[in-house]
Amino acid sequence: MARRRSFDPRQVPATFWADREVQEALARRDIRSFLGLYSQRTAASQTDIAACIGRTQPEVWRMMRTARQVLTIDVLVDIADGLAMPDRARLLLGLAPTALLVATVGGDEPVGWTSGPAAAGGRPGEEDWLERRDFMAAVAATAFGPGGGALLPGSASGFPDVSSSLPSRVGLHDVQRIEATTRAFRDWDHLYGGGLSRAAVVAQFRHVLGMHEASVTPAVRVALHHATAELGSLAAWMTYDVEEHRAARQLWMLALRAAREADDADLLAEVLTRMAHQALHLGRADEALGLLRIARTAAEDGRSAPSPSTRCKLAAMQAWSHAAAGRVQPCLRAVGEAESVFADVDPASAPQWLRYFDAAEFAGLTGHCYHVLAVHDPGRGQQAAERLQAAVDGYDPGHQRTIALNLTGLATTHFRNGDIDAAVRAGHDALDLVTQLTSTRAYARVRTLQQAAAQWGGEPSAATLTDRLRTVLADA
Repeated sequence: MARRRSFDPRQVPATFWADREVQEALARRDIRSFLGLYSQRTAASQTDIAACIGRTQPEVWRMMRTARQVLTIDVLVDIADGLAMPDRARLLLGLAPTALLVATVGGDEPVGWTSGPAAAGGRPGEEDWLERRDFMAAVAATAFGPGGGALLPGSASGFPDVSSSLPSRVGLHDVQRIEATTRAFRDWDHLYGGGLSRAAVVAQFRHVLGMHEASVTPAVRVALHHATAELGSLAAWMTYDVEEHRAARQLWMLALRAAREADDADLLAEVLTRMAHQALHLGRADEALGLLRIARTAAEDGRSAPSPSTRCKLAAMQAWSHAAAGRVQPCLRAVGEAESVFADVDPASAPQWLRYFDAAEFAGLTGHCYHVLAVHDPGRGQQAAERLQAAVDGYDPGHQRTIALNLTGLATTHFRNGDIDAAVRAGHDALDLVTQLTSTRAYARVRTLQQAAAQWGGEPSAATLTDRLRTVLADA
């Protein structure tokens, strides 16, 4: 009888490590799932794995049978080393790469900092952050990366050249001016949508990136990274709002790196949560869930614990992602988790940039979860209507786009619930606001409303709204 050839982990093909299921298991440190996939797809036995990682077969059996995450660093290191994990897989686990250089994925430059599409849109031949197959690995590598790399190299591609106006030294007062500028831009975004001042925000972000070449003290360096992440995330959000998706993703990758350098758990999670929001808008529920898992793991591994606002928003976004995927019970469990954590949320004690997450924001987010879930479970329509109405009533007038988006969802929900008069009222209110915005994303929501309204075109009151919807979208 032929003797079985000994297992060699170095022969595991690269396609295994690039597989989405494998990457997501590593990102959430789900060793049970990872080892199950490893054994199934490489034909490695428990004895083979045990020999590779320096453990006994019964220990590996327990790892593959227990639902508990393996979080002990020495165990993770033994698994990573013994199974010859490539650097991108190590970074997904939150471990340092074996190379001395800053971790890279698919190139010679740090992850998230390679030359990509310009802020105004991609150019032929450049990196496509929207479609690249190793996107999740790149995000995880940036979120879990060791830090300390240069911030600027490769990040300036495609932005206006403002190098002649860059300061030679940056102090705390310069950072405070950046923060004040970001607050002003954020207010305009809430009021008018991303189209009005996106170009100015992107240009300002390019200028701030250049400031990282200036002389700074260590304390100012951290503050500058934080301010850069805030401004970059806003620039990405506004770019997403006008549906320049490739450019938005490039900007978010830059913001993510800055947030990692700032070592701020809330800000890191905020950037990833907004990326998940874009993924949901694009119909990529599983991608959104992957981003949120990375956000939760990265935030919990940070120097400071994530705030209740961050934990609540992460749970609510996970609920929305499950709803979009049609997973009713996981959605409801995540909503329950979010509601439990919301009891501890205090916007007044949150960082200034996170104070938007209040009762109205929470009502809108969970209301949208139920709005999406009702497609699969129609009985949730009434909960969606109640929460979306609470959001509309709770926002201050400065949040015109958010009110418009919630009104659009509310009107669509009323149509699905068969409450035609309420749907028509909310629909007209939504159009009153949407037509004042420079938000392509808002018009995408209006198209969804148009589809819901079309089912009731025979109703006289609905006919007036459907006519107006047709006119508004024709002029968009």
